[in-house]
Amino acid sequence: MALTNTTQLPPEVRTYFDRLLLTLARPYFIYDLFAQKRQIPLNSGNQMLFRRYGTLTAATVPLTDGQTPPGDSLSVTDFQTQIQWYGSFCTITDQVQYVVQDRVLNEATKVLSLQLGLTIDTLIRDMMVSTASTIACTNGLNGNTPTEITDADIQNAVIALRQGQARLMTNPLPGENKFGTSPVRSSYWGFMSVDLQADLEAVSSFISAANYPNPMNALEAEWGATRNIRWLLNTNGYSNGASPNVYSSFILGQEAYGVVRLGAKEAEFIVKPLGASGTADPLNQRGTVGYKYPFATRILNDNWITRLTSTL
Repeated sequence: MALTNTTQLPPEVRTYFDRLLLTLARPYFIYDLFAQKRQIPLNSGNQMLFRRYGTLTAATVPLTDGQTPPGDSLSVTDFQTQIQWYGSFCTITDQVQYVVQDRVLNEATKVLSLQLGLTIDTLIRDMMVSTASTIACTNGLNGNTPTEITDADIQNAVIALRQGQARLMTNPLPGENKFGTSPVRSSYWGFMSVDLQADLEAVSSFISAANYPNPMNALEAEWGATRNIRWLLNTNGYSNGASPNVYSSFILGQEAYGVVRLGAKEAEFIVKPLGASGTADPLNQRGTVGYKYPFATRILNDNWITRLTSTL
């Protein structure tokens, strides 16, 4: 069992300690922003069933007087997902709590909260990788397969979503009489690794979020727009780690994916004080702080999400 003890921490008792703790590294968690969010009522099982009715083709045959037309049949597609539990904890010794000057339990809770956010972000990202809709960039000049991302590749992704009847997610940002600004089209949302930032900025249609008619309309992690896509960047992008390293960017329309939680339950943080384990801790030397969280995520329509693969 991993322990956080005095040998893993600076000797504050012999060294001046800055009581204003440095800010924790906080990545942007972006992948759940546009999910369909659902709840399973408590005591109602652990599985959620999403259902979508299929559309009907155009009825172009004229009606014949006095004759009943053949009619149509409704089609239904079900998408099922199951809640799983996720969690972790830190063990903190009594000497840490007695000797160290900062509030270790409070800081441990903050660190675990960030881990929870990263866990959810990663679970949704990895679910998106499984989509059946994948387009490899082919119009770049770096000599790799796939190539770097280009305007033509982005256009292919937009067309694929349009052909799949994916609904755009944002209204246009109309131009204003401000120097250096550009209007932004109605858009899908795109998720991309910060590793691809330079390639994104090199795309001919790229508009920086700083050059939107009103930059305040941009989301916190939003870097800019290309054609009909507004891009969010974070450090938790997906790549396969091969040579060359192939990155996956995700572009999505409305109702492309969903997340499921159990009731209104948020993460449960659990603190066990020193000695809480009874005879297993006879000298009251160990306490723990941890969390557990029920969660599930699923793609709801592969035609409404596209994975665009590229290299640097």
